[in-house]
Amino acid sequence: MATNRKTPADLVIRPRDRSFHCGTQNPRWWVGNDPIATAYYNAFSASFPTVERYFIEALLRYRDRAGPQLQKEITAFIAQESMHSREHVTFNRDSICNGYDLTRIDAFLKKRLDWARSLTPLRQAASVAALEHFTAILSYEVIDDPRHLGSAPAEIQRLMLWHAGEEVEHKAVAFDTFMLAAQSLSPPARWLLRASVMVSCTVLLFDFFLFAVADFFRQDGIASAATWVRFLKFVFVAPGAVGHVIGPYLSWYLPGFHPWRKDDRAVIAKAERASAPQPAQATSA
Repeated sequence: MATNRKTPADLVIRPRDRSFHCGTQNPRWWVGNDPIATAYYNAFSASFPTVERYFIEALLRYRDRAGPQLQKEITAFIAQESMHSREHVTFNRDSICNGYDLTRIDAFLKKRLDWARSLTPLRQAASVAALEHFTAILSYEVIDDPRHLGSAPAEIQRLMLWHAGEEVEHKAVAFDTFMLAAQSLSPPARWLLRASVMVSCTVLLFDFFLFAVADFFRQDGIASAATWVRFLKFVFVAPGAVGHVIGPYLSWYLPGFHPWRKDDRAVIAKAERASAPQPAQATSA
């Protein structure tokens, strides 16, 4: 296949089968007793199990068409995403649902993904590549800046950093699969497709994300203009996770873009160290 792969030849995508025991004892606002920060992370976690199932379905249909290396990477991607889903199902049940009802959020997300599944396989692969770009750049930011999760309980920090590290590690699998799926298109047509799909995914992602955050604010009884001002400051200024990834996000639109144009293996190693099982957990992880 003529896809100009740029994923490092020596990169190994390694599923780390770990279990996290976050429990039900965490406070409702588990990020530093802050409802704003908690709503931000809860919105992502609430979506992970359902969205990652969609990712797996979209890439799995191309695995048998891929070359040996990409086949291995897709298999490892599926293993990692399956374990992420498993651990977030548990976390959502024990920590988020201990304080919130996710019914409205789940229904909203299901409706969006039902629509996504009606798209052509090629556009589904493109959508996964676009959304994986979001997860990779936000995951990098969470790992790189300790302000983001520094006030969360230690076990939740390990869960989130384990997940984030693997998202960075497999950041190119969906993109390389999209390039395989779109190999019959000319380079300008491929660029136009991935650019247009990213625009759509950006709108849909923020549509869901803001709906979910608003629902958490509603359940907390803090759905006010002042709360949204605080939220915008949180996401764009301090610690400003979304504000800090605008540049990496825009890199998607550059001709010749590939996720591994920036080598992030140092931040993967940082996440690996930070999320390693504690001595008491080492034998069971």
